[in-house]
Amino acid sequence: MTLAPLPPLARRYLKASVAFFVYGILIGLHISAALNLGWGAFRGGYVAAHTHVLLIGFLSMLLAGLALWRLPEQERSARSWIPGTAWWLLVLTVLGRSTCEILRGYSMDDSMWRAVGMAVFAASTLQACALGALAVHLVRRVTNQRPGP
Repeated sequence: MTLAPLPPLARRYLKASVAFFVYGILIGLHISAALNLGWGAFRGGYVAAHTHVLLIGFLSMLLAGLALWRLPEQERSARSWIPGTAWWLLVLTVLGRSTCEILRGYSMDDSMWRAVGMAVFAASTLQACALGALAVHLVRRVTNQRPGP
């Protein structure tokens, strides 16, 4: 059985997935060092950032990249722009949300807390929209697959 060549967009999803895996592991190592060795400060936002980077950044990007690779579009559709746009939205919002989650752990005045909280919510909303559109796009690819020889 020969595998289809890896399309550039699927490759981009998979590379981003690996980068987010490394980033998430590094956040986790920081948490472990702060809690167990007293190296650095532990802040509550680190746990949310660590979990978010690994679940959305790593796992979702990995699954989407594999799906884009193994479920090629049968014919170019009017919605072919969705996976590329979703990639940009996911990368930017995972980075933005994880940064804001980490920042929330540091002391700030009330107006700053509110602004960072609104940024986290905005990133979350954009991610939900991007993931929803990507999921619908991929489900359509699954249902439009023609049987093989």
